[in-house]
Amino acid sequence: MGKVTGRERTLPTLVSVVLPCRNVAETIEDQLRSLSLSDYRGAWEVIVVDNCSTDSTAAQAERWSKHLPLRVISATGAAGINTARNAGAKEARGELLLFCDGDDEVATDWVQTLTTAALGYDLVGGRLDEVRLNRGRGPRRPSHPIGQLPVAGNYLPFAPGAN
Repeated sequence: MGKVTGRERTLPTLVSVVLPCRNVAETIEDQLRSLSLSDYRGAWEVIVVDNCSTDSTAAQAERWSKHLPLRVISATGAAGINTARNAGAKEARGELLLFCDGDDEVATDWVQTLTTAALGYDLVGGRLDEVRLNRGRGPRRPSHPIGQLPVAGNYLPFAPGAN
């Protein structure tokens, strides 16, 4: 990942946060509450993508439209996070797309930090708080240092899918 050169970027007029969801009724409200506390002052929207949920995920998300610039859409073609992310990206109106998951919680400065970072880089990603993310839910993913993206194959940086 290298710094952008040769062109100057400005803040986007609209940022779209895409939130792919499947059966996250137990956690979706924590994530939407976190997003509602965002300190970002620019224009933004939240696209909740319900991907074949069999619980009340979509209904719970709809209730947050009073507190967030939020739309709930359905991605029913096939169950899978990539199907949901692509459906959300297609429906997004923003110039910048940010992705997070329905079973996570973003920090209050998450939208602002990633939006600002995107002014200078082609790919940005946030650090995952592995302890909070895995509150007794299965194996932990390996952590990565603050200030850099994890690396695959000892050479290729990547942004974690949840962030």
